[in-house]
Amino acid sequence: MESVLEICGGSCSVISRGYLEAFHITLRKPFRDVPAIGFAFEMEGEEIYLGGIVSPELIMGGFRGCGIHATNKRLILTRTRPVMSGAIFGMFGGALLGTEKSVGMRGPAAAMKLRQLERMKSFEVSKADTMCLELKAPGRERFSNLKIIPREGEPVEVGVTAAKDFQFIKELMTRFCPEVLDVV
Repeated sequence: MESVLEICGGSCSVISRGYLEAFHITLRKPFRDVPAIGFAFEMEGEEIYLGGIVSPELIMGGFRGCGIHATNKRLILTRTRPVMSGAIFGMFGGALLGTEKSVGMRGPAAAMKLRQLERMKSFEVSKADTMCLELKAPGRERFSNLKIIPREGEPVEVGVTAAKDFQFIKELMTRFCPEVLDVV
C-alpha cells in the first residue's frame, strides 16, 4: 500500500492512500508536486467557499447593495438588508457600513456561511451552467460591470461603481471559473 507523507504545523504523520480513498478524499496535486510544508486535500463533493464581496457600491436590478459570492460549485448573488439601509437612512447610512470582503473557508465555517447565503440569495448559477462571465474593466467614463450569462435563462448584470472592488471581483471570478471569464 502506497503512503503519503503529511507535514502540517511541525507535526508529521503518514496516511495511506487507501485510507484517503476509503473516505473519498482526493489529493489536489500529485504527490511529487507537493511542497515540503504540506499538501491540500478535499472531501469529494464538499462545497468550498472561495470568497465574496458585499458592498453598497454593487448595483443589481437598479438597487444599491448586493453581494457576489463564489464556491467551487456555484456563484451566488445576494441582496443585503444592512447595505440596503441606505435607502432608509439616506445614502450616507449605506456608505457608513462599507464594503465587506470574505476569503475562502472550508468545513464547518463554510457550511455556516453557505446556510447564511441560502437565506439571502437572489440569484444562483452552478459552475456547469455558467456559459460566460463578462467583466468590463472600469474606464474614465464608465463603471465596471459583471455580466453573468447562464446556459439557460436571462443574463444577470451587477454594476461595480467602486474601482477598488474591480480587482477583487476579477480574482474571485478567476478562482470560480477561469475558463469562462472574459475581461473586456
